[in-house]
Amino acid sequence: SSPNVNGGLSSQISLIKQVILGDILPLCHFFGQESTLEKLLPQLLTILNDADWELRHTFYATIPAVCAFLGSTVTTGCILPCVENAVYDMEEKVVVCAVHCLETLLQLSLISSRCLVID
Repeated sequence: SSPNVNGGLSSQISLIKQVILGDILPLCHFFGQESTLEKLLPQLLTILNDADWELRHTFYATIPAVCAFLGSTVTTGCILPCVENAVYDMEEKVVVCAVHCLETLLQLSLISSRCLVID
């Protein structure tokens, strides 16, 4: 498939990424904690730089499952700063999803309220 004027290839890649994110936990189990942390997580974090707000939204909707798999140390040190940054996203739906993500991480005891540094 070749890209068209409407960014067809780009939207196909975004769709594939959304499908992978939607079923991320089995992939984490397949890779195990160490490989998820070293190989999968860095790839997932690249999604945060994507222009597609729906993809960023999907990331924040699904990352709590990855956090639960990796534990509170990784969540606090690696994921929390990314989620805190999302409250400044240009897309309101991403911001709302990031706030829900923080709420979920708090409910799962993966972060504590004293870890939050949002101004």
